Amino acid sequence: MANINATVGANVKRLRKRGGLTQEHVAQYLGIDQTLVSKVEAGQRSLGVASLERLCDLFFCTLDDLLDDGPQTSEAKAVAFRADGFGVDDLQALAAIGRIVRNLEDLAALEKATGHEA
Repeated sequence: MANINATVGANVKRLRKRGGLTQEHVAQYLGIDQTLVSKVEAGQRSLGVASLERLCDLFFCTLDDLLDDGPQTSEAKAVAFRADGFGVDDLQALAAIGRIVRNLEDLAALEKATGHEA
């Protein structure tokens, strides 16, 4: 099993880049310093669960997507946008949409599992 900090760091970096975001964007969104984001991506530091959950909203992914050190089989959503000029408010709005999408997916899975599909 790989070092969890290295795994999370690699996944944060991959998802951040997929979303077209900079380390500074992520830092502003989380309210932390950019150097901490750099250290997280390098596997030298870790983030708390609340910060990881916020990143899941921003990246439209699950905690499993951040913690998994195996092949990336997730159907994490790719979001196309231009991050140039994005501020914290824009990132928070994007994360709110990500949370809604994840909640809808969870609801659909629950409905399917219980046989109550619409």
